[in-house]
Amino acid sequence: AALAEELAALGTAARRLAEGAAVVGDPFDAELAAAAAGMRPAAVVAGLDELLRRDLVRSTDLPRSFRFRHPLVRTAAYEGIPGGWRLGAHERAAAALAALGAAPVARAGHLEQSARHGDLAAAGVLREAGAAAAHRAPGSAARWFAAALRLLPPSGPAAERIELLAARAAALAAIGELAESRAALLEGLALAPDSAATTVRLTAACAAVEHLLGRPDEAHRHLLDALGAVSDPASPEAVA
Repeated sequence: AALAEELAALGTAARRLAEGAAVVGDPFDAELAAAAAGMRPAAVVAGLDELLRRDLVRSTDLPRSFRFRHPLVRTAAYEGIPGGWRLGAHERAAAALAALGAAPVARAGHLEQSARHGDLAAAGVLREAGAAAAHRAPGSAARWFAAALRLLPPSGPAAERIELLAARAAALAAIGELAESRAALLEGLALAPDSAATTVRLTAACAAVEHLLGRPDEAHRHLLDALGAVSDPASPEAVA
């Protein structure tokens, strides 16, 4: 409550810059925070000076980079942002990062919050970010794969949705969300065309998750069903 009052007492430029910085991250680049806030350059200097004077943000060792006095300050600033303005701020931040040629991982969090349904370019960025983060940050990867899935139109290619579901399932399994991982794989299997390779790959992954869930009978049944659908008993699919 005290932090909210402190932020509410700021001038317009300082408050907007604090909100833009809260959207961008901590530490934050002043120009990127200003872009997220939709501020004119002249207002940025005045807003930054007030934030520094009130010790809400502090300088870092890097030029033009600043950090909030405490993570709670950023949380209070972010939670105080109206929903519509926050949506626009994430969209502006994503556009600014794209213009700078930032990596998909840097843009993904903003696209997750702001991308529009049917935006295939944004879905592609989220998928790339998920693939890049899958080994070191599987929780983030699972979120970004889910966000990409939400953006795909229902009429889109089934193969793309299946690949995203499989990637999300692997990320979920890596963080121990086994039931959700299984659900994603079953959804992928329901969409799979008459392709032995795709069906076998998803079935094998699903069976592995079901074993970890303590459901070996279901795993065995899924494997037998997939094996029965393979025409050549000596094929790589049958062996798998």
